[in-house]
Amino acid sequence: MLKATYHPNWRATVDGVKADTVMLMPSFVGVRLPPGDHQVRLEYRPRRLRMILLGLGLLTLPMIWLGEKKGNAISSRFATSVLGRIPVLKRERSSR
Repeated sequence: MLKATYHPNWRATVDGVKADTVMLMPSFVGVRLPPGDHQVRLEYRPRRLRMILLGLGLLTLPMIWLGEKKGNAISSRFATSVLGRIPVLKRERSSR
């Protein structure tokens, strides 16, 4: 028994052989064992999606910082170069 929140990503080996994990309670992970001494290894393996999301989250932090530092310059450049090419917006600006 391991006092850790149960999740299906827990992997167990008993004497080097894969074994199924069991949720004893929401806060306990267990492995069924026959009587005797055994070497048990429990290991949590996160899914690949979690690692991808972690990487994207870490890449987002510098982008937020950059947006805060250079936000006005980026938005004014976008307004003059991209929005200036749209004909409807040109007419609205000239009428003001």
